Amino acid sequence: MHSRNVLIRAEWILMGLLTVVCCQAESRLIDRIVAKVDYSIITESDLQEACGPSIQQIRENFPPDEWDNRIREIKTNILMHMINEYVCVRFARENEILVTPEEVDSTIQSIRERSGMVDEAQFKAQLALEGLTLDELRDNLRRQTIVRKVMRREVQSKVRVTEADIKEYWQDNADRYQQKTRIRVAVLMLDTENAGMLSARLARDKIFEIHENLEKGADFAEMVAAHSDGPAKDQGGDIGFLEEGKALPVIEKAAFNMEKGQFSAPLETSFGYVIVKVLERMDAGLRPLDQVRAEIEETLRSRKVREIEDQWFERERAGTYIQMFDY
Repeated sequence: MHSRNVLIRAEWILMGLLTVVCCQAESRLIDRIVAKVDYSIITESDLQEACGPSIQQIRENFPPDEWDNRIREIKTNILMHMINEYVCVRFARENEILVTPEEVDSTIQSIRERSGMVDEAQFKAQLALEGLTLDELRDNLRRQTIVRKVMRREVQSKVRVTEADIKEYWQDNADRYQQKTRIRVAVLMLDTENAGMLSARLARDKIFEIHENLEKGADFAEMVAAHSDGPAKDQGGDIGFLEEGKALPVIEKAAFNMEKGQFSAPLETSFGYVIVKVLERMDAGLRPLDQVRAEIEETLRSRKVREIEDQWFERERAGTYIQMFDY
């Protein structure tokens, strides 16, 4: 009887071992490899973890019939980003581009200060809610800093945008830099809408009195300071530019039919009486190069960064063993 119990116990142990082995084998099958990069691997769970937030946004913002295509596109993009990150880290190692622990700690300190989490325990608790440990955050930041340093040295330092480039782009893309007529105006307003202000009759009499004084040479900004209930009282009533088609019709009609320095007759609006003065006029047409130079330079710089970056990664990936699998 004793030997029979031993055999039964041995069978149960063997079955348990087989179950563990089978479960481990199944786990390896489920967490399969999606890419090999030199001697490193990227598993499906690595990719899924990296894609998690983006996939959640897709499910929240797009209809279900779009999920499969969008999720596959996201996975492809993020997998390539992970491969590119590996290439950067390897390049940094081979070229002695270093990130010190002090640099990483400084970045973490900045994150804590911006988030208002001075207490380390509170910070770690917040990381835990996001599925991270402090060591994992430190490792992520180290890799991100390496990538930035490599890109700064190998890409951004090689970008040049000349004045000739800017001028050529401005001329070739004139349709992008067309503007409608814009008028910079100052307003003097007497409010008849709010309780406690002048009655409509008194306001009407006063606005015409002010207008008469302006015609006699009174300074518009001084009259605004003394009498206006409207905006920008301390700036002489200057409310900035109005674009054609986007202003109150009664004000727009008056302003866009005046030249610089002219002021309107009293205008009646739903909120009171207004006198408008034109401070500056910019007629419709191609915006001057000086106004758009910085915008164009940034556009060209971003474009050249992408071009040089793509070329750099293509060249570095060519010298890397990369094998991708279905995912």
